[in-house]
Amino acid sequence: RFCMDINGISDLAWKHTSKDTVLTCEEHSEVSKEDHFLSGDINSKVKVVTYSSLADPFSRRFDKTIRDLSESYRDRVAFIFRHNPLGFIFQKADLAANATECIAHMSSEENFFSYVYDLFKAQDQIAGFKITEESLLDIAQNRYGMDKNKFKTCLSQKKYASKIKSDLKSIEGTELET
Repeated sequence: RFCMDINGISDLAWKHTSKDTVLTCEEHSEVSKEDHFLSGDINSKVKVVTYSSLADPFSRRFDKTIRDLSESYRDRVAFIFRHNPLGFIFQKADLAANATECIAHMSSEENFFSYVYDLFKAQDQIAGFKITEESLLDIAQNRYGMDKNKFKTCLSQKKYASKIKSDLKSIEGTELET
């Protein structure tokens, strides 16, 4: 799912989005670097807020659009990631959302975006790939050098569930509310 403050890049946004993408121009609650994963300049006049489920094929497909926009407009646009796991549809979406938070807090914010990309890429390129605790642990250990036991503890404690719920709460009252 996608929500965007379009000021200044609406033509570009429509050109790069698929018909499955929802665009809306509405005011959002404050966006701060402390609350969300951010790429670009937080002080930019244009802020793109992406609500994404790491198990959703439409979110996976749209991730490339966000990456392309981010590379082209990083100096003029802030790109903010928020979780929308759609756990009622995708059984392991909450687990994957928690895994991205564990990566970010155990290593770096840059690794958050890389881990999101790796999860999407694995679902597209590895036949039969399923989001499981073991597959999330393998990527964390093999690509990011995470200590498997510490990462597993982070996952099992669901340490970041309240942050993920906070992201979901920010959807309430918008056209994206499901």
